[in-house]
Amino acid sequence: MGRSLRLRLGPMALVGQLCYTGQSLRRSLRRSSVDHAAPKEPAQKPPSPAGAASRAPAPAASASLPSVSPKSSMEMLRQLKSLKRHPTVMTQYVSERVPPALLQSLFSKSPIEADDLALVLECLRQAGKQASNQSRKQARKQ
Repeated sequence: MGRSLRLRLGPMALVGQLCYTGQSLRRSLRRSSVDHAAPKEPAQKPPSPAGAASRAPAPAASASLPSVSPKSSMEMLRQLKSLKRHPTVMTQYVSERVPPALLQSLFSKSPIEADDLALVLECLRQAGKQASNQSRKQARKQ
């Protein structure tokens, strides 16, 4: 479609063109899937000793605890979201680096969303459980 025709017809012409392109794409995909209904198995090469070492799975990287307290609410939420896959480190971050007074001051000017608040409360709950478990262990030892 030429540029001048596109300008005269407006955005609806582009939508029609996209629909037509999508239909032809679906037809070509159907044809290619019929042609290749039974995929051929690739030829497997015997593993070489040098190649096996290079394909070894990398060890999972563990998250490290940020060294400083957050300066803003956005920074704290960014750290929490990056530590989501490491719940123990996230709990340690909230309990050690974010004291209650700082948490209140961070979110006094800007509101916290419900899912972020749930994440912080879950971390505080886990920290409370860990602290009670440690105090029980210490009481048993005495």
